[in-house]
Amino acid sequence: MTHAEAAATHPSPAPPAACGRTRPANDRCPPAWLALGLVGLLLTAGAGAAGAQAEGVPIEARSPLTQARDVLASAEALRKAEGDALLDLKQIREAMAKPTPQQVSLPALRDEVIEPVAIAEMAREALVRVGWYYLCHRCDNWHLTLSGGYAIGECGVIAACYHSIDPDGRDDMREGYLVALDCERQVLPVRAVIAANETMDTVLLRIEGGRFTALALNDQTRPGERAYLLSDPLGQTGYFSAGMINRFYWQGRGRNQNPDRLDGVGQLRINISTDWAPGSSGAAVLDDRGNAIGHVKAISPMRERPTGSDNDRFDGAVLITLHEAVAARCVRLLLEDCQSQATAAPADATDR
Repeated sequence: MTHAEAAATHPSPAPPAACGRTRPANDRCPPAWLALGLVGLLLTAGAGAAGAQAEGVPIEARSPLTQARDVLASAEALRKAEGDALLDLKQIREAMAKPTPQQVSLPALRDEVIEPVAIAEMAREALVRVGWYYLCHRCDNWHLTLSGGYAIGECGVIAACYHSIDPDGRDDMREGYLVALDCERQVLPVRAVIAANETMDTVLLRIEGGRFTALALNDQTRPGERAYLLSDPLGQTGYFSAGMINRFYWQGRGRNQNPDRLDGVGQLRINISTDWAPGSSGAAVLDDRGNAIGHVKAISPMRERPTGSDNDRFDGAVLITLHEAVAARCVRLLLEDCQSQATAAPADATDR
């Protein structure tokens, strides 16, 4: 998913125009009983619509969070309050090249199957949007770009995609600061990069403040098991979907592929049939117990390879779209390495 794709949004459709048709001269009004019946039907439907969602269920706006006035106001307030304390493009680039490892307390693995409604709520409370609050080269207005992430430990530790926050290639920004957004729409500062691995497309960050529910990492899953995802595909906030694990596979052809070692697990991937699109990157995929089994990485539309003969049946059409996720095994091994380095590091290199 490119930065340009992640920023794409859909304009709101125009309201339907009035048809302008006039009533024919012989068009009679309906009988009174029919009119009363229609009124009663409409009132009944309206009453049902008013209670269509349970108490406490958010009703999302059509426009993306990056355009929400309250979110932009919170980001601007944070920038003014924090000033130089926020991590900018240069500092994040340096931090990703040389992370600051720390000890992380992880939640216990959940082993009780729960209903999809409860999984959706857990996913919502674990989702941490992360992105850049920045000035572009074309105007003096501050902009916001967000992608997914998820809480995995105490002290505000989250996992996200490396490619989503990588400062390299951000030529559209003349000034920018990395920020995060919790489930209550609070914009929060990113304080540190504690681990980063470009091959596995994973970065671990420490956020200050906010309200998150950390997810346990489950790396003992199989094809056919249920999978759930809550993310913001193409700016559609809080979209929840269900699917299954399709397969585990190696993305590349490296010689040292080993799912049990950090230096061999980087290209381990999962295909999952839940729905996602640009903007979903980094969001956690959950199992039927509410554990994270991986996070969104990419989308791969697959076409039949043309042969140049008359036997080409599909004329280059997309036949299947594969959804690629980073496996929880990758995140777990990266986190274990991070904690091992923190143990060996001086006291001032750990979380303060």
